[in-house]
Amino acid sequence: MTDNFSKPFRMPESVPPTPELAAQLQKLAHTVSHPMRGAGLLLEKDGSTRILTALSDERFPGSAGMPPAEISWSSFYRNLEESGERLNPETPVETAGGRRVDLSRFFEHSAPAWASKPGRNRNLWRGAILRELQSAPVSVINTWREHFCDWRPVELLETRAGTPFSFEARTVGAPYSVRTFTRPLIASLMPEVEQAPRIPFSLGKNPDFEVLYEDQDSIAILKPSGIPSVPGILEPVNMKSVLEEKTGPLYTVHRLDQGTSGVLLFAKNAAAAASLSDAFASRLTRKTYTAILEGETGIAGSVETLRLPLGGDPFDLPRQIVLSESNRGKSAKSAAEIIAVSEHRGFARTLVRLHPETGRTHQLRIHMALGFGCPILGDALYGKRGLFELREPRLYLHLEELTFPRVSDGKPVTVRIDSGFSSLL
Repeated sequence: MTDNFSKPFRMPESVPPTPELAAQLQKLAHTVSHPMRGAGLLLEKDGSTRILTALSDERFPGSAGMPPAEISWSSFYRNLEESGERLNPETPVETAGGRRVDLSRFFEHSAPAWASKPGRNRNLWRGAILRELQSAPVSVINTWREHFCDWRPVELLETRAGTPFSFEARTVGAPYSVRTFTRPLIASLMPEVEQAPRIPFSLGKNPDFEVLYEDQDSIAILKPSGIPSVPGILEPVNMKSVLEEKTGPLYTVHRLDQGTSGVLLFAKNAAAAASLSDAFASRLTRKTYTAILEGETGIAGSVETLRLPLGGDPFDLPRQIVLSESNRGKSAKSAAEIIAVSEHRGFARTLVRLHPETGRTHQLRIHMALGFGCPILGDALYGKRGLFELREPRLYLHLEELTFPRVSDGKPVTVRIDSGFSSLL
């Protein structure tokens, strides 16, 4: 094994992919007709490059191409639990391609908190790891190790090949980041390779912001795109912390996705936080978003209601998928009004006004991608171009208007800030 690994290996998620690797994944994706998982590993040696690719079955129970309600997710989880229970962590495990690896230290030290104790959760996690050991990303890592170990690994990406599953918003051939569940496993299989640190989406600078409304119990600001609403693990800057430098402690009552701009409301005291949180939970608030969609859908003035129950993708959080309520999904309902259909930089674009009646994670983003078939422009998770969406200046989703009951007297307060999107069409 060579020691010439001077540049960190990366699994990009916040920057566009290497075009050469993305092009190879596009070709790979169209070599099969049924849903498969594809992966590509870019290698470099002495100024030359090589790309290794692999395909793997997702191994879902039953017919995974059928609507979500017809997939036996309970059987799927039961199978994972049983395989995890049978596992002997001290015995080397067979991976894609027949290579056997010792993962005893990984099983001992890498289990998440929810799977750290003996029982069902740990068995589920171990069973899921065994499943991932047969995946395309692991396969290309094994090929590199067995046959091209003198080449330097540069970048690893994956794609959907063949046809997409009905429950996911992935485009066949588009480049995607390696799934969040798989990333620690990949790192453990490459202990001698320096891993590039995860790159924050934000610039790490305190953003300018505008106070849109303030009273003794609450404050609403204009959140810019690209800055998280609240503190997290990766991002160095968030709106709550920035605002607290001027106001003192605040309480979170709702959030906007990092890429979403618009009205962001905080409570100033515990009693107000309880009151406003209850208002959001009880649907006593009203939100109006504007968005630019990729493609053309409907005619101006038309309104459509979308109902797609949602749940987290257990292998790629925070990505959401469509899950029937009988399969642990949560009901989600959105109304979409077509404002205008036009052309934006040579491509058809649709300006919409959106009213979510529920508040599920990524609800509007996946409802537009799957319900309309027109994802929100700049959405690297659900957009048609995958990570290439990051070439856009931003995610074109904006909370334009928020109405909530004032804590002191219950009277409705409406805070509004225009998105400016109409000027782009």
